[in-house]
Amino acid sequence: MAFADVNDPNAVREAIKEFDSKGRDVFLNEYGFGKARDYFLVVDGKRYDSKAIFGVAHKYQFPDLGPLEFHHFSGGATTVEKKLVAMGFHVDGPQQSAVDPVPSPEITKAHDEAEAAGAFDPHDESDARQKTFAAIVRRQVNAGSDANCSKPTKGAARSAVLAYWKS
Repeated sequence: MAFADVNDPNAVREAIKEFDSKGRDVFLNEYGFGKARDYFLVVDGKRYDSKAIFGVAHKYQFPDLGPLEFHHFSGGATTVEKKLVAMGFHVDGPQQSAVDPVPSPEITKAHDEAEAAGAFDPHDESDARQKTFAAIVRRQVNAGSDANCSKPTKGAARSAVLAYWKS
């Protein structure tokens, strides 16, 4: 039995359960895998290190042979991704992640908290400009609270900011 023989989706699900119960760092260290950089297995919105999950799935499908080690396979696109997709799983690769990311629950929560606190999406140019402009105006207006400064008017602050944006 070898890499090509892993074809049982239930073995992959068992590896995912083990990953979830141990946590990423313990799971990867126990089986000698590094953190994935490009290819992630995505199940229920959660991203998993595809090679590590696939290697441990081998243990569940072939208990007598144990898990595959990292040196049993190479690049995600040519090996693990194709096998996992053939079993009905979704794998995010470098191109997919940049275009259609699947954020983890932690990322989604952090994004929601940041948005509620007034943060902006740096990829949305108009939102970034509006929030940056508002922050500059607030700083300009509040700059007068220093004892050595006279407080500028909002019109003066706006003029200063507009002059900055035109330069």
